[in-house]
Formats: sequence, C-alpha cells, structure tokens
Amino acid sequence: MSLELLYKNNINRKNEVIEYIDTDIILKTSIINYWNNYKIKIVIYSIIISTLLIIGFINRPNALIASLLFIVVLLLSFLFFNSYSIIGKENKLTIKTTDQNITIDYKDLKSIYLNKNTHRIFFKKYNTYNFVILYETKNHNICDFILPIILLKEPDIDKIFRKIKTKKTNINYKNKCIKYKRQQIFKKIILFLIFTILIIIFYFINSFSL
Repeated sequence: MSLELLYKNNINRKNEVIEYIDTDIILKTSIINYWNNYKIKIVIYSIIISTLLIIGFINRPNALIASLLFIVVLLLSFLFFNSYSIIGKENKLTIKTTDQNITIDYKDLKSIYLNKNTHRIFFKKYNTYNFVILYETKNHNICDFILPIILLKEPDIDKIFRKIKTKKTNINYKNKCIKYKRQQIFKKIILFLIFTILIIIFYFINSFSL
C-alpha cells in the first residue's frame, strides 16, 4: 500500500475522535525501513554526489575524504533525530524520541492520523507525510506530537490504524490545537517585547544616570 493510498483511506481520522484502542500497539522506526523504502533513490543520489565530489576534489584527496565524512555524519544525524517508538499498553501511550519521553493516558488521546504536506521543487510537486497525535493536557489544552514517518513501513502504520477505532465528533480538535499553538506563540512574542522594552528602559536609565 502506498503512503498516498494509506493517507486517503484514513483521511477521516482528522475530524474524528478516538473511541477505543482494542489491543496493545507498537510502532518503531528502523534504518532498515529507510533503506527498503528509498534504496533506489539512495543508490542514485549516492552515485551522483560521489561523482560530483570526485570531480570537484580529484586533486585534493583530503578535502574529498572530509566532504564524504561530513555527508555521512549528516545522514546519521538525520536518521538518529528521526528515530522514535510508540508503545501503547495498559491504557497508556508512551512516545520515546531522541530528546523526549512522554506518556499519555488513553482517555486523553483525541486523534491519531496522517498529515500530508505538499512541496514544490523545480516545478515538481513532492508530498511528505507526518504521524500526528492529538492529546489533551491536564490543563485541558489540546497539544500535538508530530512525528516523521520516513523510517516507518506503510503496513506497520496501517496495522496501527486498524487497532484504533474512531467515531464522529462535533469538536474539531485539530483546530483547537492550532489555536492553542497560536496563543503560545503570541505569549512568547509579548514576553519578548516586554523583555526588550525593559532592557531599553534600563539602558536609558543608566545612560542618564551617568
């Protein structure tokens, strides 16, 4: 099953709420999945990049080696920071990433769905997909966890969706999440402006006192 088909088959989840999760769920990223999903592109891009580097640094072997090592480090960093696991059992969903570890009670889960973003590069459209988890905090705000699916397999995502039953709702949790995000950004901007004004006032007070 392609990602586009998987997205279309589950597009209704964006506007629905989780009713129940019938069994334990496990979803883990893997570098092997990345290779299986994009091995043809990886080989082609590797040949192109290697050829360009060899042509550009043919008389500078140290620069060539340094460039290749830099690219390898970038790739490993990319894979590392896109790795995570989602485990649901005992009515709790645990999300572990490279820098976060969060546990959400099933009763606080609102929606889990795929989100699609369309980008245009050199007049050609490219679609990217993310795994979105909407949940309610203790303060009754709706927050989200947005995770890349580049290291996942489509059948594994489909298996998770089959275990998560949803129902229709009149509440748009997606919009509530967006509204909360905007409020947080607005608060940060206000705090930044207040802090900046205080610094300016403090500067002028010191200047006049001198």
